[in-house]
Amino acid sequence: MSQREMQDSEVGGRRPVDRDEQSDTLRRWAGRALRVGHPLTAGGAAISGHLYIDDTDPVSVRHRMTVLPRHGRATVIGATEFRYAPTRAALRAAATGGPTHDTFVVTGSERSGTARRIAVVVPVGTGSSAPEVATSANTSSATIPLPHTPCALVSSPDRERLYAISPDAAVAMVVDAMSCRVVETFDLTGPAAAIVVDPLRPRLYAAIAGSNCVDVLDTRSGEILDSLWIDDPIRLAVSSDGSRLVVATGGGEIEVIDTATTRTLVNLDELGAVRDVLLSPDDSRLYVIAHDGAACTVQLIESPMHAPLPTHRFSARGVIGGVAMSADGRRLALLDVGSDHRGNGDRLVVLDAATLMTRNIVAIAPGHGAPAFAADQRSVVIVNALDETVTVIDIDGERTGAVTVRAGARPRCVVVAPDGDTLYCAGADGVTVLTRTVTGTVLGGLLDSGVHHELSRDPRHGTVSVCEDGSFVYTADGPFVTDDRFAVRITDLYRRNAPVDADVVVVGVH
Repeated sequence: MSQREMQDSEVGGRRPVDRDEQSDTLRRWAGRALRVGHPLTAGGAAISGHLYIDDTDPVSVRHRMTVLPRHGRATVIGATEFRYAPTRAALRAAATGGPTHDTFVVTGSERSGTARRIAVVVPVGTGSSAPEVATSANTSSATIPLPHTPCALVSSPDRERLYAISPDAAVAMVVDAMSCRVVETFDLTGPAAAIVVDPLRPRLYAAIAGSNCVDVLDTRSGEILDSLWIDDPIRLAVSSDGSRLVVATGGGEIEVIDTATTRTLVNLDELGAVRDVLLSPDDSRLYVIAHDGAACTVQLIESPMHAPLPTHRFSARGVIGGVAMSADGRRLALLDVGSDHRGNGDRLVVLDAATLMTRNIVAIAPGHGAPAFAADQRSVVIVNALDETVTVIDIDGERTGAVTVRAGARPRCVVVAPDGDTLYCAGADGVTVLTRTVTGTVLGGLLDSGVHHELSRDPRHGTVSVCEDGSFVYTADGPFVTDDRFAVRITDLYRRNAPVDADVVVVGVH
């Protein structure tokens, strides 16, 4: 992450800021950290630090300890601070075996219901005599409660909002990605089976389950502008300019509709039992996922908007559980569920989007939901409702690797932010937000402007930006924050103390 790019003061937001605003933001996050009481010394004094919260009134946030530290005792003080004291046994162990670190997790519940989990890392037995050194690294994740259990989640073109639907209610729920809160609820004519967002206009299309209509909503007002009368719509796709809407019906037909006139331009049938549809980024190809009576297939249709021509076909061994396309339109990723001869094995299959030739196959555990491509287009993200995890699978190159973390209760689907820093997993708890950033503060004894902080040892698994006041933002190279460490050199500009390196450890909270 470059010095000019910093995190916004909310878990879900990202925007470029200048150097002055960067320093102000970091100070607001962590500049007050470790200012109460004395930092940890070789003698074992307690650490007092700052809990990361957003810019809302901190009094409205209730914190509780959800994971206790192993080597000491931690207490939440008020709404924004904590106090940590290591045990004597931990200090004795650190004196003989070297400094270590301790971790605890605090969950802050807001009045809106959003719960933010904050992992705090503190040092134990630094062994530094002068100057005193302490560190505080905070990793955050959040859960946004929804009034109804979501079955689908999509993002607005500007990525500032998320839209969720539920089979239990005739509404579309609107989540503000910056503040991680439900801000609106749009009424629909019935529970929706699928939704898509117009990429250029403030329009949302919702296929109403078990009905004969597709609702057209204004995303600014939530008003239903029109209802398109189509028999049993089950899946939707919209063209890159928003001029065409592709509707798959329960009767096995595909209709291409002019969104300006609502006229049907193309009608395709005899495709089997259609399960899903997908458009390429340039609208030149339509992918139809269907069961033709013998197998589940992906059918490629060229020029779907004016002269549809079926070309290639891929047949799965089992049932296709979901399909995603890379942003460059070069690859498809699908879940092949029950792919062995006993109907048990599940696999992730990566196809060439132009020919439907198989490029990669990865065996996966049962229970995974629809896939999504990561922002780097070299990885695929899938959630698993059975073990309640989200996994990022590297599909680039001959070797395949995967990273898995917790993702809330029974996740169904996932949306990836375009910068790759945030994942939104929709499940029984609502929307779980996972980030790959850590904020924190390093303190070097003296609390005036005569102390200078600079990075002295790079982290192994990420990048970090350190400000002169000791506040920092760390970003993991991978999709999630894993254990990592770096060092910050603290220099007394008045030469009252020798320079010292503070060892900073970061951990993930999921």
